[in-house]
Amino acid sequence: MQLEQMRDELGWRLTEDHSRLKQTLEDVAGLAQRGSFVTAAKRFGEFRITQERHMNLEETLFPIVERLSGPNEAIRQDRANHETIRRLLNAVSASLAMSKLHEFVDAHRQLLSVSLELWEREERLLSLELKSPGSEAIDQMQHALRRF
Repeated sequence: MQLEQMRDELGWRLTEDHSRLKQTLEDVAGLAQRGSFVTAAKRFGEFRITQERHMNLEETLFPIVERLSGPNEAIRQDRANHETIRRLLNAVSASLAMSKLHEFVDAHRQLLSVSLELWEREERLLSLELKSPGSEAIDQMQHALRRF
């Protein structure tokens, strides 16, 4: 698989993931608004697993992309957003566990905002100009995509 094919596959997977993640967050909000905190927490657990897998893939790819593109402010910001998202995942989980709607609404709003910003930037990163990768970089990217 060549670089352009990997870029296309990654783009398709990210777009699909972003759509599913957004829908899941909307489902969680609806459940919490109706007072179904236990069901919302279970659904949020699904979101969390998918979001962590998504961020782990990116964190595997960041060093490869930086080797092929040089230092990149967008990647630095994405790393920072991952930390923010992890903090907000904990806040949403805690608010659901305690059935505290007000805290949930605030944490959910922040999580959605940071996530949407991150997802938009990720999709733009796909168009980043990269040096021609060597076979080692291609192997690393293929391995990461197989795990995704």
